[in-house]
Formats: sequence, structure tokens, C-alpha cells
Amino acid sequence: MRGVGGRVREWFAPRAETAPAGPLVPAASRFLASEPHLFAMAEGLVEGAPCPSDLLEALTQLIAARRAGTGVEDGPLSPRVTDLRVRWEGLPDWWREGGNLLLFGEGSHMPEFKVDAVRGPPRRSVVAIGRDSRFLCMTLGQEGALVAIGDKTIAPLGALSCYGSSTVLVGEGTTFTSWAMLDCRNGGTIVTGPDGMWAHNVSLMTDDTRAIRDAATGRRLNTFGGRIVIDRHVWLCERTRVLDGARIGPDSIVGLGALVKRCVIPPNSIAVGVPARVVRSGVTWSRKDAP
Repeated sequence: MRGVGGRVREWFAPRAETAPAGPLVPAASRFLASEPHLFAMAEGLVEGAPCPSDLLEALTQLIAARRAGTGVEDGPLSPRVTDLRVRWEGLPDWWREGGNLLLFGEGSHMPEFKVDAVRGPPRRSVVAIGRDSRFLCMTLGQEGALVAIGDKTIAPLGALSCYGSSTVLVGEGTTFTSWAMLDCRNGGTIVTGPDGMWAHNVSLMTDDTRAIRDAATGRRLNTFGGRIVIDRHVWLCERTRVLDGARIGPDSIVGLGALVKRCVIPPNSIAVGVPARVVRSGVTWSRKDAP
């Protein structure tokens, strides 16, 4: 997939700052019927077997289809997930019974997989975790969830929920200081680029998890299956909240306690406040705390 490249101006056009208040209908769900069933391709493979080329190609196509269907194809590159092997052992019985698939990189930590009490066990869901990564727990439900965690992503207290035909892609080399929560549902999408740095108590949510309706017409007013796109090398400071319609450009910083919702933060910017607003441009940041 392409990065932002020469389309920065178009991607961060002003029209994205004034997203409509009405529902956002997810597009990813329409791919479910035609997507390759990766579980069927892997079912004959033994525990720990390296993924064959056709399975890796099918995974690449699945990620590409989800990205294209949700309009983020010009965002950050797909996460790098290498040295993937099939994992069957250590998983609950409902995992394999539901046709779900875990592809697991060498040196990575097995997350705890949980079931949503309302939605029940997931079906036909795919999780790919690249090598040398660590993620605390994941809750999946309904059919067709897709999660890809890039190589060397360190989230020892990271919690992720992904329901239905939703998609979560976390770029390689992202680090979580401590607690972080990602919630993606109703065909929504979370895509983050590589080398992100997330401080304590950061959360990303694609929608409000409950419907708000017009009392007279019954029309849903809040987002259903939203989209969050965070590009490469973005620093989310402590207690940052990133909600539906957020687009954060590369090399940017979101300040302490900021709320980013239905707005665009251009590249190389600092944004602070509730709602977040850009207070300085032309910056970058480094993990090294030096004068």
C-alpha cells in the first residue's frame, strides 16, 4: 500500500474537518462474502508451521481489501508482520470451532483472548501478530474481525476490542507506556502507522458503542462504524482520546488530555485541548530525551 507521499494536501483537505453529523455506513462489511477464508487454508497446518506463501498472500489481500473498502488506502502503510507461524495451542475451544485463525511471530507474547458476553465468540476472525511483539488482551466478537499487530510492538497493558467486520492495524515499532485501549466495532477501522509512542491511558474508539437517535424520526445521529487514521511517528500523550473521524499526520504530537474527533491534524504539528486544535506547526520529536 502507498504512504501519504505526494497526496498530503489532498488527504488533509479542509473538507475532512467538517464531517457530517449523520451516520457513517461502514464499507468493510461488503467484503465479507468474497474474502478468502484463511482458516480453511491453514487448517491442515500443524502448530508452529511457517505460513506458506499462498496464505501470506491471502492475508495481504485481506488487509488491502479492508483498507480500500474503508477509504484509508492513502494513509500509513500496512503493518509489517514477519516470521508468521500458525498457532493452535493455548487457545480456547471456541477459537477453532468458530473458524478463527491466529498467525503468530517468533518471540511474541500470546495475548489473552476474551469473549464478549453479549456478542458471543467470534467467527471467521483473523489475528496476525508480528515477531517480538507483546499485547495484553483482545476481545473479539461476531463475524469477520481482522487484527494485525506489527513487529516489535510493545503493549504490555494494551487492551483491544474488535467486533464484526471491523479492522485494527497497528504499525510496527509502536510502544505503549502502560494502559491503552482500542475499541473498533460496527465495521469500523483503526489504522496506525509505525513508530508510534503512546503514553499512559490512551484510548481509541471508532464510535460511541450506543445509538443516539432523533426522537421524532428514529434516525441515528452519531457515527456507526467510524474511522481513525494515525500516521507514522505520532506521539499520543497521557490521557489522549482519539475518536471517529480523526486523522493525525506523521511526526505530530497530541498533548496531555486532548480529544481528537472528526478533525484533521496536519503533519509535523502539536495539537492540544478539548476539542484538539493545532497550536504549533513545523515540529518533530524524538524518543531520546536530550538537549
